[in-house]
Amino acid sequence: MCTSFHDPFSETLGPAGWQDKGIERNKLGKLKWLLHCTMGCQDTTFDTRKRELAILKGRASDADVLSSYISSVDSQSADPWMLEFCRFGHLPAKVWEKPHFILLQ
Repeated sequence: MCTSFHDPFSETLGPAGWQDKGIERNKLGKLKWLLHCTMGCQDTTFDTRKRELAILKGRASDADVLSSYISSVDSQSADPWMLEFCRFGHLPAKVWEKPHFILLQ
C-alpha cells in the first residue's frame, strides 16, 4: 500500500499497531479497523455479528461477517438495508465556529 499520502489506517493504529491488534491489511482488516477506530465499536461488534450469523446459519466465519457488511451496502444484494438507510439519512456538518449547521444530502 502506498504510504506517501494520508493513511488513516496506519495513523490511528500506529506503524505496527495494526499488527499488534492482529489486524491484517486486507478487506477483513479494514472492516475491523473501521469498526474499532472510526465507528466506536471497539472489540465487540465484529464478534457479536459473527455470533448472530452463526445463530442464523448454524456457523459463521470471519469471511461471512465481512460478506454480511458488504452485502448490506451493495445495491445488487438481496437486502441492501444499510444502503437504503444511508440514502434516507441526513448528515449535519459544522461549517462555522458558531453553531450554524447545514444538512448534507
